[in-house]
Amino acid sequence: AFMSALEKDAEERGRRRQKNMKEANEIKEKGNVEFRQGNYEKAAQFYTQAIEKVRDNTALYTNRAQAYNKLGRYEEALKDCDWAIRVFENCLKAYIHQGKAYLGLKNYDAAVESYEKARKIDPTKEKVINDYIAEVELARRSEEEEATALSVFESGDEETKTIHEVIQKLQRTDQPTVFYCGGMRVAVNFLVNTNERTVFRLNGGLDLLKNHHVLSRCISAAADVLKPDEVELCCAAADMYTAACIDNEENQKQVMEVPDFPLHVLGFLSAKKKGLASLKASFMTFLFTLSQYGVGRQKILVTMEMS
Repeated sequence: AFMSALEKDAEERGRRRQKNMKEANEIKEKGNVEFRQGNYEKAAQFYTQAIEKVRDNTALYTNRAQAYNKLGRYEEALKDCDWAIRVFENCLKAYIHQGKAYLGLKNYDAAVESYEKARKIDPTKEKVINDYIAEVELARRSEEEEATALSVFESGDEETKTIHEVIQKLQRTDQPTVFYCGGMRVAVNFLVNTNERTVFRLNGGLDLLKNHHVLSRCISAAADVLKPDEVELCCAAADMYTAACIDNEENQKQVMEVPDFPLHVLGFLSAKKKGLASLKASFMTFLFTLSQYGVGRQKILVTMEMS
């Protein structure tokens, strides 16, 4: 009778676990839908509900860690990765998301260590993991460059001071298009070394693409409908961003991550209207410059795949 009761109890626990697993997977799928739509907070909430049903499923923890990383909640992501690794020591995704969380916290050595552990678990993922490590090293290098550039700027360096002043003038909203063209042409002459290109980024130079009321409108328009002065503005912008991206992969990364900007560049290059040779030449030079660097090449390839 005792053994019979134990068997019955084990069967009941098994049925209950199967039921919980089924419900957890259904909830997880809801989280996956929200995640794909960019609703990371909602996704994390669904993954939390699923974890309450089943506490030893690594996928639930790694999925929530991924959502937390997207939300910038890196400490919470690390806790989930730790739990996933406790459940399954060789959980590849846990080490990947752990590396991303450490990167978000600017703990570069720990991020590389996490990625190295992931590589040992699955050597076939070496190329992807090398890309992750390269991302860490870029972030580390960019942070060092920013510290140096700020020190130079604060010391009263004339060139970086001029970059700062030019961007301030470009951010004015009450000027004609030709004024902004002239400002961008001036900026090109001062974007000649790492400090100047970094100060350009730190002072919002890259953000002009999405925030400048005239430039963002012109860049997002079809080339065929641009007026001559607007075409000239786009040419000046392309030349300015080309200068800003030389030997500066962080600038390349951020410029090519401006929403839809890479697709607008391809749109300019494929325009049929006559009289746009200078516009096409400027953006071809921009893409060629980026293609000389690993980060730039990668971003161009991603754009080509999207188009």
